[in-house]
Amino acid sequence: MKYLLLFLLVVVCVAGTNRLPFLWTTLRALLAPRRKEGRLPFRVRLLDCDLYRHLTNAQYLHYLNLGRWDLVMRAGPPGLEGLVAFVRSGLRPVVVEIDIVFRKELRYGTRFELYTRLVGRERKALFFEQHFVVDDEIHARARVKMLVLQGGRVVAPDPFLHLVSEPLEEVDGKIIRPS
Repeated sequence: MKYLLLFLLVVVCVAGTNRLPFLWTTLRALLAPRRKEGRLPFRVRLLDCDLYRHLTNAQYLHYLNLGRWDLVMRAGPPGLEGLVAFVRSGLRPVVVEIDIVFRKELRYGTRFELYTRLVGRERKALFFEQHFVVDDEIHARARVKMLVLQGGRVVAPDPFLHLVSEPLEEVDGKIIRPS
């Protein structure tokens, strides 16, 4: 544990503070219990906003990336050993398509949760569903298509299939959690 914290400190010093959300998400995922649904709490920061104090489109993509990374880290083998095994496997998930529906704005200071689920596959593609949720109300929804590369070639995503879970249900823009 001491070495992990030292490693993260060195990375922050080298990479700068713009990588802090990624490092924080990684650390939390390494120490958290395993699960098949990602749920991350966030708050819209001032530097994530445009002149109108709305979350920028680019930051939505940034948060979506953090949500998928968290899900993969929490659903896979636990701890640092799981991370090392993932890196050594040579598997590289790559986003090839994102479809986002914006329903309501996320303004500066708003607390929200990002729900992430891997909902299925089609041949060599994986499909994620992600929701930005404020007080059980969906503010944005994304559907993400990913391929898995190994050695520069597209491979079957079988190592990720243990992540597959049921899609999040929604009724009239409200998220309904499966019971």
